[in-house]
Amino acid sequence: MHSAVLRNGGGRLKKLLFLYLLMCFVLLLSACKAGAHYIIEPMNSEPSETAAAFSSPQSTVKDRESENCPATSVPEEFSDSSFSDLAGSDVSASEATHDSDVQVSESVSEKLSTNESDVQASEQDTETLHAHDYRVQVFAPTCESAGYAVCSCDCGETYIEEREAPLGHSYIETVILPTADSEGYTEHACEICGQSYVDNFTPRLPRVYDTGEAASVGNAYASACGFSNDPALLLDGASTVCTMPAEMLHQSGGQSALNSAVVREVNAAVMLLAQEDPNLGYVIFCEVAYSAAEDTYLITVFYGAER
Repeated sequence: MHSAVLRNGGGRLKKLLFLYLLMCFVLLLSACKAGAHYIIEPMNSEPSETAAAFSSPQSTVKDRESENCPATSVPEEFSDSSFSDLAGSDVSASEATHDSDVQVSESVSEKLSTNESDVQASEQDTETLHAHDYRVQVFAPTCESAGYAVCSCDCGETYIEEREAPLGHSYIETVILPTADSEGYTEHACEICGQSYVDNFTPRLPRVYDTGEAASVGNAYASACGFSNDPALLLDGASTVCTMPAEMLHQSGGQSALNSAVVREVNAAVMLLAQEDPNLGYVIFCEVAYSAAEDTYLITVFYGAER
């Protein structure tokens, strides 16, 4: 098929080249004829010659043509008849090709227009025959989101319809008092969704233990060791002070740890007085106080000779 196309193309190219050369020849011939009409005799020529020239213009033109354009013979294969036949066949073939292309284009256009009209008619029929039957799924509103409904049809058509505004939170406040172990705060809890948050924090309470109890335990221990607990009987003597942080006492036992610390300090005074004269009387008594500023307990033990 490609070789046939190449042969046809080569034949047409030869014909077109022949037409181009023939047209160039015709134009050259026309130019020669036109130039011959505009040849004028020199000014110094005789009036008789000039008149003779104008009296027989045909002979003059022919003479001029013969002088300027020598006779040329055209081959028979390039004659007017063969040119006419070739030109006519090319024009006929071109017109036939053009007509067939136009017919194909018109056929395609008709098919496209027919398809478009069929699609439009089908869409119109579908819209006319189908009526949406929506299923509605309702979602209730929450504290932060609105209520809505999802409407969907079996054909795939779906839309969302907003119905109710968000409810908003409804908080209930609960006050938590501070303790020695934890801070105080206010809890806000929503009674609808359960969301909660806390604020209004208050510092925890100081770890206050019974100082009177601790002092009584210490003095009882001194009495058991044979010493008086009457401060008025103390003649002269010394004292020891022990500081116990409340947090330390909390970690080691709380009230019992404080009582033990007091007994330990009283026992130190007993050991010191045991080195003195055993025939003399001695006094030992203790005091326990709490410092809220420093959150500490001060254990003071007084000891010395009796009056």
